[in-house]
Amino acid sequence: MESFLELVRARPDFWLSAAVILFMLGMAGFFIGFFIRHIRDEEKRH
Repeated sequence: MESFLELVRARPDFWLSAAVILFMLGMAGFFIGFFIRHIRDEEKRH
């Protein structure tokens, strides 16, 4: 049975997929925080 590192080294598409998934999760976190912050600001104004 191959180790995880040997399996991953042979598949460069794994790293691209992992990078895209991490990027999308980062964007989702940013936008959730952005919308929550702006919703709270709107509530404070009214």
